Amino acid sequence: MPVFFIRQRTAVTYQGPGDIVSGATAWYGLRAYNAAYATGSNNAINVRRASDNSTSNIVILANGNLDIATANTFAGVDATATATVSASTTIALTGASSTPHVGSTITGTGIVQPCYIVSVGSFVAGAGNITVNAAQTLAAVSISMQYGLYVTEAYDQTGSGRHLTQSTAAKQPQLLPAIGNGLPSLSGTNASGTGLTFAPQTAPTIAQPLTISVVAQYITQADTRIFSLRAGSTAPFLSINATANTGYLYAGTPSNFTLSINVNHAIQGLFNGASSIAYVDGSSTSVNPGTSSTQTVIGWLQEDNGGQTQNLTGYSSEAGYWPIGFTPTQAGNMRTNQKNYWGTP
Repeated sequence: MPVFFIRQRTAVTYQGPGDIVSGATAWYGLRAYNAAYATGSNNAINVRRASDNSTSNIVILANGNLDIATANTFAGVDATATATVSASTTIALTGASSTPHVGSTITGTGIVQPCYIVSVGSFVAGAGNITVNAAQTLAAVSISMQYGLYVTEAYDQTGSGRHLTQSTAAKQPQLLPAIGNGLPSLSGTNASGTGLTFAPQTAPTIAQPLTISVVAQYITQADTRIFSLRAGSTAPFLSINATANTGYLYAGTPSNFTLSINVNHAIQGLFNGASSIAYVDGSSTSVNPGTSSTQTVIGWLQEDNGGQTQNLTGYSSEAGYWPIGFTPTQAGNMRTNQKNYWGTP
């Protein structure tokens, strides 16, 4: 008699950064920190919609993803229209269901993401122009404009309760439903170029070694911060340099590494004095940023140094830090996890 074999299909189990290296001091993101957090009921962020300033928590789904569908539904449709443009940021709209608003995000066939409105011209009988953040080419494409969502709180998914909040509407980071890889991210600047950030959060002082891990990209070359542990003059932060295609680690002395503009990167910044290393998309650079420890303040998308803020002109989808120095294997595994999820290089 013939023998039949039944092949069992193994379920794919979600893995987040906390499954790769456990024990983060604080971690924030638009996916689950670890598999244990992916229950379908744990919060990732709280958002405010621009149409009426109502707020809502957005959870992490059981598959580890942000519940972006619920966020989009909560935001609501601002307007629909037919869009025409040729390699420009100024888009001509016809048949608009209503006059759209600054900050609304845009979806439609051929739209290069992220795409959001930075200014609105006059509209007559549904026809008018809008200006968006990046050049588009569209040939009479049907588009939908969704009211902007702004994040009032990013929840610390480690369970330590170090949540990042922002009560001032004009400073709240914007949730962008999709960037180039089709997944959501937070913007560190608004439609007018004004910096957006969370208020600094207190945290314990940790001596080096320590590791900051982020997924982020920048769109303007300037001295700006991705993630900071700085309230004093020398404590660690991971930053963009004003020099072209350069980032740096800082803990008393800026120490540069290569970081391409307009690319979503997986970055692990190991702070350990002269033995520090910047890991970017699988490549490592030895750096020496100094030996200072944290000064008990967490800043995502910015730093707070006696009132000074230097907001990230770009986007970030996750960020956190660990009270250890990642080994090369841990850094490599973290990069692989972030690459597989976010589509970084």
